[in-house]
Amino acid sequence: MARISKPYQISWDNAKDIEEINRKLSLQLNRIDDSLVKLYNNVAQAQDGEWTPIDQSGAGLVFANRVGHYFKIGSIVVATAYVLFPTTADASTSMLGGLPFTQNLPDNIKFGGFILSTSEATAASMLISTVGLIQPITTAGAVITNATLSTDSLYFTAIYRTAE
Repeated sequence: MARISKPYQISWDNAKDIEEINRKLSLQLNRIDDSLVKLYNNVAQAQDGEWTPIDQSGAGLVFANRVGHYFKIGSIVVATAYVLFPTTADASTSMLGGLPFTQNLPDNIKFGGFILSTSEATAASMLISTVGLIQPITTAGAVITNATLSTDSLYFTAIYRTAE
């Protein structure tokens, strides 16, 4: 048993107390060390780069202005992009593709993202399907057509998990 006395000196009843404390401290330090190694490995393997958003609605839209950037730490990807939709009357559901990494999601699970800015007032959020399609949606969760986004700009961020 340890006793603390002023001026804060610790004395021990037996050597077993010291051995037990050293063992517990060693276990805790090993856990901290393992966590730091994992964190370092994830950060050391961080990637960043560019990606190109493409139309996946089936309408064959060509985005004259589009740019995407991403960073990946471990299995988490954050992809940002800007897309300017062309003039179109196409009524297909708007779908974008081209994400930089394949998703690692169970069936029927969708990740999401958010729209930072758009000139189209109804676009509020987005879903990312299990096959990596990005779908802008309204605040009520309704799909948005290409015609609705005609000549509109879309700035967004997608966050998802990958196995790569």
